[in-house]
Amino acid sequence: MSVATELDLFTFLDKNPDASLESIIECLDIPEQSTRLLLSGCCASKLICRDHETMGYRNTKVASVALVKGRKNMIPLVQFTHQVKEKSGFHLLESLRKVDNDGTNSVEKSKDESIYSNPKVDKQLADAVGAYSSLTWHSANLSEFSGIKHLLDVGGGRGITAVYLCSKFPDLKITVLELPRVCEMARHYIAENNLAARIKYIEIDLEDTWPKDFDGVLMSHFVTIFPKKKAETLYKKAYETLIPSGKLFVWTVLFNEYETGGMEAVKLALYHLNINGHGAFCSGSEHQKFMLNAGFEKVNIFEGKFDHSMIVAFK
Repeated sequence: MSVATELDLFTFLDKNPDASLESIIECLDIPEQSTRLLLSGCCASKLICRDHETMGYRNTKVASVALVKGRKNMIPLVQFTHQVKEKSGFHLLESLRKVDNDGTNSVEKSKDESIYSNPKVDKQLADAVGAYSSLTWHSANLSEFSGIKHLLDVGGGRGITAVYLCSKFPDLKITVLELPRVCEMARHYIAENNLAARIKYIEIDLEDTWPKDFDGVLMSHFVTIFPKKKAETLYKKAYETLIPSGKLFVWTVLFNEYETGGMEAVKLALYHLNINGHGAFCSGSEHQKFMLNAGFEKVNIFEGKFDHSMIVAFK
């Protein structure tokens, strides 16, 4: 799939449905045998299909929706998975042997192996998270965001979620807390969407003091980066940041209560275990416990798609 996106196969088929083998060979500029193997693999993966009468190729619905350049797509996530996430699996056995009960491990990664030491990979990560967020947020229950005026988005990346929420709530203003290297990328994206007046970035280390007096705090695809013991600390900081009657929103993947799923939660936990040395392994009830311990009075959980849930804690 990743190779096909790099070769622009799906974009070509979007513009040329029922394309012949010969035209695809010319477009991809790789040998005939290689082209046939690639097309066969994409057909077997249900990404493209071939008409048995005309022998032409076309995209399936999945590829049309997610893998065509020039509109919203999942290409950054696909390429990041292939180029970075799959390599992290080389450490899986060692990481599993070293993991502690609090979700941390002592596996040492060299600087060259760290995704955070390479600016190119850093941008790939930001783009991949953005693509993933744009996919999953469409299934989020946004009812509790109604009435929120100023939202603090903790670890909000390059602003995909902030832009999405501003499109849904015209009166909403958002302040995003992020590392300096991420803020630089994000400001360009915010300006491109003409939202610089409503979305502001603050360069900060998460151990620093957070700004206060917000009526909402958001952590989207954020707490999974850390071990369990860190989640409660983050929720306490969110509690201190909020005004009375403020709300904490956590958009995240959850394990079920029997620890038999879901698949997205397992994949993300194993990935972070390899990359960061932390394997977040939390169910909804565990998040609820951490939030109540942090001082929140009530916690509601709204299920979305792809093993995601919106957890809302009320101060």
